[in-house]
Amino acid sequence: MSAGAPVALPAALDDWIERLRLIPDAERRFDVGLHAAQQTFAIDEPTARELAARGLPSATEDGEPRFCETDLHYVGLRLGTAMTHRTAMRLWAGALTDAAAREQTRVEVRCSPYARPGAEVDVLVPPGEWVRAEVAPNRRATSFEVRAPGVWPPFPEILRDLLHDIAALDFCLMPGNLYGSAAFARATRLADCGSAAFMLVEECARLGIEARTAFGLLLARPYATPHHWADIRVGETWVAADPLLLALLAGTTELDPTAWPPTRSPGSVLVRAADRQVPLVRDVGGQPLEASFLVKLRDD
Repeated sequence: MSAGAPVALPAALDDWIERLRLIPDAERRFDVGLHAAQQTFAIDEPTARELAARGLPSATEDGEPRFCETDLHYVGLRLGTAMTHRTAMRLWAGALTDAAAREQTRVEVRCSPYARPGAEVDVLVPPGEWVRAEVAPNRRATSFEVRAPGVWPPFPEILRDLLHDIAALDFCLMPGNLYGSAAFARATRLADCGSAAFMLVEECARLGIEARTAFGLLLARPYATPHHWADIRVGETWVAADPLLLALLAGTTELDPTAWPPTRSPGSVLVRAADRQVPLVRDVGGQPLEASFLVKLRDD
């Protein structure tokens, strides 16, 4: 790795680090070394060492700083170096605008578990049914079809301020036991998709609005991504609400925030499988399995 001077870092860096230091070190795993920081987040050695010197939480092993992955994700997104993650977000934004322009989107999702061919697995298929399947030689276990309308009912006006408040949270993947903690999000204004969803549901309850958390897939070609959001009951319809996602996409992609304000539903790309985060694929013994979910748009 280069041992030259670190890249110019923005003045806001100290504020970012100060916010990240609100997360207790006990929740962190310092297991990302200099090579992994470069490979995953394009944060080179001089920059990584400067981040540690400026106070980004780290541990030292054999004279080398080691970081927490979620901290580097937070910093990398804002530096613009986490290109893999930003590319994924651009795909999400594109899928959202494309799906919203259709009366209905029909998608086929093909599940490919990371398991040997011939193994039996259980796949949680929306809207929440476990399906047992055998992994084929091409690694595919099963497929299912999703249909989603492009236009959703508007949220009640009483929720306007709340949805804007959730959108104003500072997006940060949470390490350890802090994932999904609405209390930590309230105290620090740092939130991941899970904590934003739980906070939104709790605040809806205070307003007398029926809401529930939802976990499933964000549908964007080529691969769907596991995701957490809130569903709000509007009349007879459960409508997906995810103001933090919309704010994140508006800040990192070309998604138009005037066309996609926090008060609009991104439900055309979200498919619910459970009420809380669960493994979407498991072996017959109940152990979670990693899997990819290939998305194919069906126009026929």
